[in-house]
Amino acid sequence: MKPNYDKYPTVKIAGYDSECWAWWQAIFEKIQAEIAAHGKQKTVVVVETYPGVDDDEIMSAIANGLCPNAFSMPKTHF
Repeated sequence: MKPNYDKYPTVKIAGYDSECWAWWQAIFEKIQAEIAAHGKQKTVVVVETYPGVDDDEIMSAIANGLCPNAFSMPKTHF
């Protein structure tokens, strides 16, 4: 039986067809600009990862790059 696991998943986001941000600084600048543009007192940023991704590296980068007031990372495995 051939596995149907997608090793290179993608998610298309309307309005960002030709956009790509590389390296943490550029990614966080974009996230911060989007947060500022909405002008909300509180903002929730959700990150979905794929099996095999180093979640600890991502969470550490987010904690350092966005300096959130509250931070939560549930470890849910199915």
